[in-house]
Amino acid sequence: MKLLGVHAIGEEATELAHVGLMALLTGSGAGGFDEACFNIPTLGSLYKVGALDAMATAGGRTTSE
Repeated sequence: MKLLGVHAIGEEATELAHVGLMALLTGSGAGGFDEACFNIPTLGSLYKVGALDAMATAGGRTTSE
């Protein structure tokens, strides 16, 4: 449940890359995005949506195994 990399292409790519970079640098997992506060609607809030979806798919697991 860890972010392995970030790729973003398009006009608003700069709005997404720095959030993923911070998660990579700090070793944050999906739980970090779940606990973080994001303004809605913003592109950055997609990280939280993706993390919640991944956690639901994995049965709520929030740590790397």
